[in-house]
Amino acid sequence: MEVNVHRCRFIEYQPAQINSLSHTETPTLGLVACGRSNGNIEIWTTRNNWNLLKIIPGGEGRDVNSVVWVNQHSDNTLPRLFSAGSNGLLVEWDTISLEPKVLTRVSGGSITCMSVNHGNTFIALGSTDGATRIFDITNPKLPDLYKTIKPGKPSQVLSIVWTYDDKYIITGSSDGTIKKWDSVSGRTISTMTVETRRKSPTPVTSVIALPDNTIVSGDALGHVKFWDGEQCSMLQTFNKSHLADVLCIASNRDGTEVYTSGVDRKTVKFRKVDDLENTGSIWIETGKKGYHSHDVRNMILIEVGKEQEVLVSGGTDPALVVCPTVHYPNVTHRRLQHFPQKPMISISKSKRLLACPFDNGEVLIWKLGKYAYPKEYDVSAQDPSSVRLSLAENKSLIMKLVTKSKQNVVSCAISEDANWIAVASIDSVGLYRMGEDMQRPGHLKRPKKMKSFIQEVIVDGKSSTGAHRVLFTPDSGRLITVASNSVIIISDLTMWVDGVFPELARFTEYASPSQLSITSISTSGDNKWLAVADDMAKQINIYSLDSYQLHMTLPQLTPASCLHTSLAFNPYSSTLVITFANNQFYVYDVSANALTQWSEKYANVMPARFARIQDKIMGCAFNPENSNHIVLWGSGYLCSIDMQLEIDESQLDITVKKRKREANTVRANENYRLSHHYQGIMLVEFIGEKEMVVVERPYTGILENLGPSFYRPQYGT
Repeated sequence: MEVNVHRCRFIEYQPAQINSLSHTETPTLGLVACGRSNGNIEIWTTRNNWNLLKIIPGGEGRDVNSVVWVNQHSDNTLPRLFSAGSNGLLVEWDTISLEPKVLTRVSGGSITCMSVNHGNTFIALGSTDGATRIFDITNPKLPDLYKTIKPGKPSQVLSIVWTYDDKYIITGSSDGTIKKWDSVSGRTISTMTVETRRKSPTPVTSVIALPDNTIVSGDALGHVKFWDGEQCSMLQTFNKSHLADVLCIASNRDGTEVYTSGVDRKTVKFRKVDDLENTGSIWIETGKKGYHSHDVRNMILIEVGKEQEVLVSGGTDPALVVCPTVHYPNVTHRRLQHFPQKPMISISKSKRLLACPFDNGEVLIWKLGKYAYPKEYDVSAQDPSSVRLSLAENKSLIMKLVTKSKQNVVSCAISEDANWIAVASIDSVGLYRMGEDMQRPGHLKRPKKMKSFIQEVIVDGKSSTGAHRVLFTPDSGRLITVASNSVIIISDLTMWVDGVFPELARFTEYASPSQLSITSISTSGDNKWLAVADDMAKQINIYSLDSYQLHMTLPQLTPASCLHTSLAFNPYSSTLVITFANNQFYVYDVSANALTQWSEKYANVMPARFARIQDKIMGCAFNPENSNHIVLWGSGYLCSIDMQLEIDESQLDITVKKRKREANTVRANENYRLSHHYQGIMLVEFIGEKEMVVVERPYTGILENLGPSFYRPQYGT
């Protein structure tokens, strides 16, 4: 089937750099928090081979320097999440509403580093004023300042960690010292000093403590040092493992393996071995390898299964890298996708418009161009995929909407008739009226904010004015808002001239105290149904938009541990496509209250080459020429499926060599036609017959905007 593709690379989405990583101690929870320089905190789960659950939005002046989990040692209780940054605030987050739960102002300027003790009762903060502050966090309502430790000669605290017995705190400072503090009295137990360079102190940029009381430090000279934590004397030093600042150190649970990385981008492994000449043990460097293009700023080692550990790292280049530690460095790493798993771009198919949110409340709207066939073009004479069509009309940026909110945009939606755009942040929802400018055909009027559109939801005495999701119905007559407290609101837009936006319904099935966040919503093409799913896939509800009642809750389609990744109604029927993190998908007929016959037969049957894809399914596009033809897509692939065709069971397994040979091709005689021709895919959608939009943001384009990385010329090069 021939389809003309708009290959869009003009949306220059730039993810923020990774400043901090933290993981839950309980492997069964498998949660990883990733703090970025724009204030966003991503919450990942290691379940289903890594899945991005949700993003806590940042905002102006809310960079995250450090993030930590405080574990409750219970699988039934959500762990607490704290962050700190340059604004001097210690923030505890509500991981359901994605709003701050408790804000604590910390005097002393910017908070540079943070560490929680192993008893999960105290948090130690390092600041630019040189002081170390310890907060008691046993009171869930407000952290109490337990003690402030001030050195005699103030110097910026760059790194901090608790010893395993929680009796001492180890800090690394800009004056080249490593200090061991008594966590109760605040008294300095000992001071260790690293080498100076040109009579200037060498900042100690990273420290960790091992179970046997060994202290490991990294400094701005690139030196890695192992210290006796009891005597506070140096055991070993490695001065040639790194060529520049060591910014992060991680160790395994028993403290026998240590990994270091930093500005030179190399990740070095050290292993503790028996000393054959003495009765003790020594550390040796066992290998090094580079996985990043720029500075590595943080690194953690986590358990993902029985006796299986992976190294997770991130930094200036904004993608998380996951690397198994077995047989390191002779291993294959994996780079996780570098943008949100839920599509952030909204589209008006009939008006050919794309709307994309950016940081600090900005939304940009583009109009797609129009193609023209070459004069000598003959469909039957050549492969359509090899033809590059010329443009009869180029794409154009037609609007830049800047909201007054200082929060990063969580969700935006443009209506199908392009008369409306809704912009949601964690503290507000803005509704804007646009429409086509008759004096300038092809352009939009300057958006006018509907000041009378105010939504406030109160649950358990808590007020919420922000939202996680916004979506217009296909007829552009209603706005669906998922409030921060998971209340779903349906608003009527047809009376906007009178400045009235009647509330048609509220659905509260996901509201507090369910501990569930709504992450996916979709409406049917006939405006009759609304599908809603939460982050843990515990509940997929179908609501009637005629009666405004809960119509049904879908039965459990996959094991409870398998998370959903997207919902999409077929615009031409009442069938709903639900995709899951294990690459399975189901097609559910809402009217018949059952799976379709094709899905019933083939839901658990898929070609091995598709099942092995690590990138999660991000969405589903429906072909207007054939409502049974869908395109499933992820960040690095498109998969074309015709649900009228049977699956050729001879293709259910395929050899590795054959899979590599066909990696960038599709086969006409099979279902599940797979293409890896596109990379960094942010959106796939049909906008008409034989016309499809693919929005890409390749990783190479992101790296081009990061500037030069560390380079030291070698002799003879």
